[in-house]
Amino acid sequence: MSTIIKTAGSILALAILAACGGGDGDSGSSGGGGNGGGAGGGGTPPPKYTKQQMEWVGHESVYTALGVTQIPGFVANLALDFFSYAAEEKITTDSGTCDGESAGTLVATLTDANGDGLVSNGDKVVFDFNDCYLESEDLLLDGTVTVTFSGVSGNVLDETASSAVTMTLPLTGFKLDGSETLDGTIVVAYKHDNKGTASDDDDTYAYKTTVAQLDIARSEGGKSYATRIENYLSDYVYDYVTDLNTFSAISYGASGTDPLLGSFDYDVTMTTPLVYWEHSEGGELQSGAFKSVTVGETITTTFVQNDTRNQVKIESTSGLSSTMDFIAFDDL
Repeated sequence: MSTIIKTAGSILALAILAACGGGDGDSGSSGGGGNGGGAGGGGTPPPKYTKQQMEWVGHESVYTALGVTQIPGFVANLALDFFSYAAEEKITTDSGTCDGESAGTLVATLTDANGDGLVSNGDKVVFDFNDCYLESEDLLLDGTVTVTFSGVSGNVLDETASSAVTMTLPLTGFKLDGSETLDGTIVVAYKHDNKGTASDDDDTYAYKTTVAQLDIARSEGGKSYATRIENYLSDYVYDYVTDLNTFSAISYGASGTDPLLGSFDYDVTMTTPLVYWEHSEGGELQSGAFKSVTVGETITTTFVQNDTRNQVKIESTSGLSSTMDFIAFDDL
């Protein structure tokens, strides 16, 4: 299968969506989520957050933004890879055993409507993940997802030419990492820009992801929590020469319940372009800034690169602020 058609940024985020709407057990037990939230939802978000809550809002704002882009993008690009493989091998279905000691299975099925071996409008790839653990991505998937192709321009499988395609992924009861259940329809618009030079190394790959509504359900400590993502938009380009992913837009609304925040409701906007290396060993964000607006305050999260380690600064209009390195931010 192709290793060129891929989701830029998978180093960072293929397990990130699991963080949406909740942290680990330590965050839940230390949090004071008694601001009207809790297991069943309801309640009113607090007018202002504590320092710990402020940090968590910054953390979730960033990682939710990345997760909603990268995980569906991974599946969408996997569909392109399988289409290419199936067309070359002249097959319509394939199956295999996934990674891990208790390996699950993955079955992929191609519907090539006109049988031409090219991605065309209306063609589909169906993935049936059965507790499928992908070791390289540290990701456990369970459920069926159908990727439908539309808006096709050019030969999407030809890496030597420009092309574009839109992929629609409806998720119903799709399970992630054994703890999250996802429901919603995600649309990924992919565009490959071939510069027409002798080498393909200067090509760029653009991804635009939109979601009208994505519901994420989870349970922790015997309690149920829910996150709703609305009006989600992200737009970024992967540059093969620089190995950089650069986002030009990220925005969405998030609401629900959380062990640390209780009930929450805020709007997130990227205010400075987010940039990070595709193949960075540590997956650290190089630069960028986010604004999270609640009913009572605005929280900004800024990434700054320095000589020793990338720093993250989180501050609120309430007067609270916090600065830490990226590892500490990632571990919140």
